[in-house]
Amino acid sequence: MPLELDKSVWGALLTACLDQQNVEVGKLAAEKLIQLEPERAGHYVALYSIYAEAGRWDDAVKVRKEMEGRGSVKPSGQSWITIGN
Repeated sequence: MPLELDKSVWGALLTACLDQQNVEVGKLAAEKLIQLEPERAGHYVALYSIYAEAGRWDDAVKVRKEMEGRGSVKPSGQSWITIGN
C-alpha cells in the first residue's frame, strides 16, 4: 500500500533535511508544504534556516521576501515559568 504524501510526511522530511543540512531535498519538501499550507510561516522559516546554514544567503533572502510578500509572519515565541510552589 503506497504512503500518502501529506503534510505530516513532508514536514518530517523537511525537519530531517534541516537536521542533516540537505538543501536540495529540503527545498523540495518546503515547496510541497508551501503548496499545501501557504499561510504557515514555519515552512518558510525552515527553508530559510536550511539555506542560511549552507551559506546560501541569496536564496535565504529570497525565501524571506517571498514569505513577507505573501503576508506570512513568523509567530513570536513564548515561554512560561513557574515561580514558587
